[in-house]
Amino acid sequence: MSNLNFSQLQKDSKELEDFILKKIEKGKDSPYTLLTYLLAECGEVADKVRALEGNRVKSSHITEKDLAKELVDCVYNLMLIANFYKIDLDDYWQDRLDKIKDKFE
Repeated sequence: MSNLNFSQLQKDSKELEDFILKKIEKGKDSPYTLLTYLLAECGEVADKVRALEGNRVKSSHITEKDLAKELVDCVYNLMLIANFYKIDLDDYWQDRLDKIKDKFE
């Protein structure tokens, strides 16, 4: 059903994280810190959706590209959490989709 490759996303995220850590000379973030980053990004997604749907006064300058950037930030932070716990999301993706589909059959 899906050709999504979480392994590659996770590898790319790990490489970016390693690059950033070298630049800022800081240790890895805790899972709690990673979660707060994810939640902050989800809040930014919510703001962009509200703007695109006209529920904000200054929404005319927000585009779908702005939303896409925030969605990618969310995915990146999700990959960091999966990597922290050494979870290969490819192992779970299809099974999870099948279980969600089964709820509607």
